[in-house]
Amino acid sequence: MKSSLFLIFLSTTVVSCNSCGKQFYGVHERLTPYRFEIKIQKGSEIIIKQKMDSLKGASSGLCNYEGVELNENDKVLCFSDPQCECYYLGIDGKKVTVYAVTVPEKQEAGWLFFKEQLDTSENRVTERIRNFVQAAVR
Repeated sequence: MKSSLFLIFLSTTVVSCNSCGKQFYGVHERLTPYRFEIKIQKGSEIIIKQKMDSLKGASSGLCNYEGVELNENDKVLCFSDPQCECYYLGIDGKKVTVYAVTVPEKQEAGWLFFKEQLDTSENRVTERIRNFVQAAVR
């Protein structure tokens, strides 16, 4: 009798618990695309692209990242100090948008396109790109 009550309790708990059920049934919530936007003044995109090109020459060959298909106004920005960290950016006349990043602590994962993949790196990543854009347009 006790074992059947325990079995009923356990099965009810597993079925009703959202996080428990996901492990058994493979049901997962949708991932949130990582998008970080920084508004810029009209004309600043040219200065930002020039700054990126100058950095690309300095870090050329130091960062190995998996290729990503870029649109016309998209660029990849890599920092090599202290470790290689790359940003997939969309740049237009009004904003700079970060679509994905590669971070050293998750190097084997390649490009990280979702917030959930960034975990604890998100604050550092957003701060680094914000500082780069602000320094470029000064």
